[in-house]
Amino acid sequence: MCKRWVSLILFVSVMGLVSNAPAADISWDGDGTDSLWSTAANWAGDTVPAAGDDAIIEMDPGATIDDSVTADADNVRIADAEGSTGRVVMTGGSLTVHQTGSGGPGLWISNQGTGYFDMSGGTITAEHVYLP
Repeated sequence: MCKRWVSLILFVSVMGLVSNAPAADISWDGDGTDSLWSTAANWAGDTVPAAGDDAIIEMDPGATIDDSVTADADNVRIADAEGSTGRVVMTGGSLTVHQTGSGGPGLWISNQGTGYFDMSGGTITAEHVYLP
């Protein structure tokens, strides 16, 4: 019985560490064969941003979200660096920005650079949008 308790405690401890993992900043590098948000090769480290990550797009052209794409990120930062230019084109699909409350703006467009979010279709879910 003691072995079961020890195993349970270890399992809960490990799961707590996993759930508290810090969000990653994942930058668009456009190295893929297309411009789709969902193509891992378009992101640094070949990692598509997930709900707990910040997606950073400092390129024009940047990411495309079409009917085949379901995009998630904690924050989306388009042209966040001084002097940068970034663009997202959305023709369909969905983008969900998970940042809520006072923890940050969620969808940033042109914080310090020149950012574009061209939308002709699709659905965006974001509690906060920052457009200076």
